[in-house]
Amino acid sequence: MAGNRRPMPRKAAQFDYQASQDKGRRQAPRTGGTRSEDLVLRKGARSRLVATARDQRRNYALLAWAIRRHVDYVSKFNPLFKTGNDALDKEMERRLKNHGKKRNWDVAKRHSRNEAMRIFEAGKVTDGDCAFIMIDGGRLQGIESDRICKPNDVPKSIDAEAFSEHGLKIDKSTGETLAYMIARRMDNSNSLVFDQVVDAVNVAFDGFLGRFDQTRGISPLACALNMCADAHEAFEWTQLKIKFHAILGLQINRTTSSEVPDGFPTLEVAANDIDAAGVETADNRYQFDPSGLTMFDMEPGESVSPIESNTPSTEFTDYSHLMIQLILLALDIPMTAFDSAQASYSARVADREEYEKSAQYKREKNAETLEIIYDRVIADWYANDREFKKLLDTAGFTPAQVNERIEWTGEGTPWLDKLKEANGDAVALYNGTDSRQRQCKKHGNNFFEIIDEQAEEVEYAKKKGINLVVGMPGQSTIAQIEAEVANNE
Repeated sequence: MAGNRRPMPRKAAQFDYQASQDKGRRQAPRTGGTRSEDLVLRKGARSRLVATARDQRRNYALLAWAIRRHVDYVSKFNPLFKTGNDALDKEMERRLKNHGKKRNWDVAKRHSRNEAMRIFEAGKVTDGDCAFIMIDGGRLQGIESDRICKPNDVPKSIDAEAFSEHGLKIDKSTGETLAYMIARRMDNSNSLVFDQVVDAVNVAFDGFLGRFDQTRGISPLACALNMCADAHEAFEWTQLKIKFHAILGLQINRTTSSEVPDGFPTLEVAANDIDAAGVETADNRYQFDPSGLTMFDMEPGESVSPIESNTPSTEFTDYSHLMIQLILLALDIPMTAFDSAQASYSARVADREEYEKSAQYKREKNAETLEIIYDRVIADWYANDREFKKLLDTAGFTPAQVNERIEWTGEGTPWLDKLKEANGDAVALYNGTDSRQRQCKKHGNNFFEIIDEQAEEVEYAKKKGINLVVGMPGQSTIAQIEAEVANNE
């Protein structure tokens, strides 16, 4: 009968993922960990994670530098605007430049557009996400991650149950964020109190979101913070060990009896010390100043040697480099950016190209944030400035179409060896595999601005009777090229 059957011996699954099996040889596979990321990192744990990341950034030079390097590559943008309508192009260039100043960008008038975008990106790195509230008149208010929350003092007039514990009102059918609950900081306190609820249409929000149903971003540093703390403490302890060894100073080792002077004065320490009396205390053939050093009064039969320190050891140095490399991987930063002396030029170029791939999508995310912001700003200009409205209507553009024509170009990649890289760009251009506009964008330049500036230079040089050279020195001048073209015609 079924109840009398002997249990069959357990066999290893032949058609299964081994990572899902617990064979007792390593940490058991996780169970129950497939819930939403918003539940994995609850409100309290999120606060601790944010506080830890901010503290590490304040106190650990490596992490502070890594964040600055990351921000340098992905946060600064130059607006490029071209429609073919000269009047509209000039007006938009003027307005975009003027709006980027801190008196016009920031409601608190503290941060320009470039600086605000740096803080915005750094906030996403340490906290996981960050936001701008768009205010009528074109100004913005930066909101740090911990201020987007559901505090304990939500007024009864607001349906607090409609908001998640993370401070977001979510459409349950689509997952769209409908509103953000914003708290403000209490003076001289860590407490947050209710401030306002802002419709999502008035918020430019972005963060590191790794799953479809995730509503709040999580810092990419989360996987490296423990290692950062370990590395920071290891460096501190090693530094203390070096200082301790330096403080010890000299070790006096004796090779003769107390009756025969050995050249070292004896410290008077106790009445029963055999060295405390006799000729030893008056022996001054060698003078020592014990200030700043710890003097050891050794017994006869011992020797004298300085106290040496082999700290840090080569093993510690090698392991520290490995830890630093793993920490930098959290932000996709190659080790050659930290220690270029250990790599060849070709290795640095390869690492930079790999890093550019990872930085590209982060730039695109910030560029999209700027698009959201200027969709609102240009609409405000159109609604409140008659001259601007007239200019757009005459040119046949709507505010949305104008915003679509703005191209936010990243600051670009710095040169490692300008001559070699420029020659490579020239070969790509000659072979038709690249364009001047793309090459300019790669280094954060505006091709059209360069052409306009070159035309201005050529015109000015003509007035002064100076022939400018095209190409390498010694090659044809512009005047010679123009003369050849005229003769051919």
